Order: sequence, then C-alpha cells, then structure tokens
Amino acid sequence: MSKLYRLSLLIICGFIVQFFASTSRSENQIRNTRLEKEWLKSGDFTNPVALSLETSSIYQSIAVDEKEFTHTLSLTFIMLRNSDWTEESVREQLTRIAVVYLQCGIKISGAELIIVDSPLAQKSVDVSWVGRDDELIAKATPRSSHKNVRVFLFRSEADSMKHDMKRKFAYAYYPKDNFGWDPLDNTVWISSIADDILRKSYSSDYSSLAHEVTHILCKCGHIDSEEKNLMNKISYYLNGDLTPKQCEQIKRSKFLNSTSIWTLSPPLENETDRHR
Repeated sequence: MSKLYRLSLLIICGFIVQFFASTSRSENQIRNTRLEKEWLKSGDFTNPVALSLETSSIYQSIAVDEKEFTHTLSLTFIMLRNSDWTEESVREQLTRIAVVYLQCGIKISGAELIIVDSPLAQKSVDVSWVGRDDELIAKATPRSSHKNVRVFLFRSEADSMKHDMKRKFAYAYYPKDNFGWDPLDNTVWISSIADDILRKSYSSDYSSLAHEVTHILCKCGHIDSEEKNLMNKISYYLNGDLTPKQCEQIKRSKFLNSTSIWTLSPPLENETDRHR
C-alpha cells in the first residue's frame, strides 16, 4: 500500500466519522441484551449498556476490496461513564485503527461497546505506578469479555494536567507467559485526552488505540529508530506506519483470525511489560 494511498484514506477518515455522527443510532449499532446480563452478573458494574458496533460502513466508504484482507480482528471497548468519552469518539477510534491496519491486510470485523458505571468511588482512575485502580476494574470484568483485547476508556486524574506528559494517558499490558492468569493481561487503557494530545502534538495519522493494541498483538515493545513508525519509542517519530515485518508479527496473534483456513503462523516468544 503506497504512502499516497494511505494518506488519502486518512483524509477520508474524517468524512467517515461525520457519516457515523449523521447516521441514526439504529443503523450503526445493535443493543446486545445478552452481554448486558453477563455484566450485571459480575456484580461490580451497574447500569450496563452493551452495543454491537457495525464496521462495514468504514470499508464501504473507502472502497476496499475484501480480497485484500488476510486476517480479521474484533475488539471489546469498556467505556466508563463520566469519563468524557462518547460513542462518537469511540467510532472515531475504531475508524482510525481500521485505516492503520489496512496496510497489514487486517480487517476490524467487529466491535463491542459496553458502557458502565465505574466500580470506583471516584470518577477518575489513578494510573500512576502506585495506583491499582486499573487492576481492580479489569478484575471485575466478566471472563467472557476476555476473548478479545479489552480496551478500557477512562478519565485519568492526570487529564487536568495536560502539560504533564510523564503521567500515563495510554498504555497496554501483555502477559508474561501462558501460565496462570492476570486480570490485566491483554488490556489497553486510554484516557479521554490521550489520542487528541498525541495527534495534535506529533502526527495527524497517529492512532493511540492502534499503538497500544499492537503492543498486545505482537507482544512487543517500542522500536528505537529515526524512521517514522506507529511503534517508535521517540514521540517525534510517531505516525501510522507499520513495516511488513511488524505486520507479520501482528498476524501471529491469537486474537486474529485468518481468512484462509490454510494460514498457520508459529507462535512468538512471550514477553511482558506495561507500555505507553
């Protein structure tokens, strides 16, 4: 996929978000009462609203040939109420990660959005290194939600300190090994201002969601290079690009499904860390 073609898709991305906003709610999402019951049974989340978000209009708008896709990916979004996130901003994130993963031949085939009251007493989430709010929230989620990468959309206590980039606005956990279970395994955490800050500061085609999800899918950290890349360690060099090697790493993830029954990939060596 050429750079010029990708840039044109990113321009179209803005029109897609406007399309989502102007289209009636019933056309873009379906209420999932089964999921709502599962979240109610967990006992820790109240007033759950579960929605199945359709993604087909994203690809129809940019006229992508279905034959270009070799793998599919589904995501589960957990949006805490009073977090300053909206359904429209979730759709924007969904559109941006779809455009980024086009270069790898990966289609976002589905997305679940669960809107719940936070089990925390306070409205914001402590995401400092000493805070354990994220672990408490992740542990409370139903085990059935773990089939996908879980993306938690929250408001950080650092959101009011936009100048303090040392605080974690977006990060991801991937498991240390295949033994045991940690509630934070394969979770992404994105504050309501994270994507806005990074795109305005560095690159308009950057996606904080794609960056954090890629940490989990490829079980990898950052790259240290002067080449623009989605996973660059240096913020100045962040953008929406992925290399063919990175795409191959991502496609080995257990969270992706091959569109061909004959496609098999060897597992990657496991790593662990919490990454921005």
